[in-house]
Amino acid sequence: MSVKIYNKGGKGREKVFLEINDKGNIASVSTGSHMVPIGKGIQFYVDDYIIEQLHKCELNLKCLDFEIKVKEGEQIYVPEENNEYKKNKEIEELKRRLAKLEGSNKSEW
Repeated sequence: MSVKIYNKGGKGREKVFLEINDKGNIASVSTGSHMVPIGKGIQFYVDDYIIEQLHKCELNLKCLDFEIKVKEGEQIYVPEENNEYKKNKEIEELKRRLAKLEGSNKSEW
């Protein structure tokens, strides 16, 4: 099974940056929409539910083209519209926004 790779971000997508060292090997993997890549590497976007399951995938580089496939024996769980995954992501976002609002109210006192 191949993982869908996008060249642009958007709703439900997360950024992945593979930092490439001087020997041409992957030195590190950074993820997140607000992450700013530094150094030489490859940047692309995947569906947000892939980020937490990226360890189940392998990267196949072919010249300047590449694909990501699920490792043998692994399975990617695709969230459905009204599932626990999306609910938890929304709860996390609301908590983050609430903490930010509560922090800004304290500075006004």
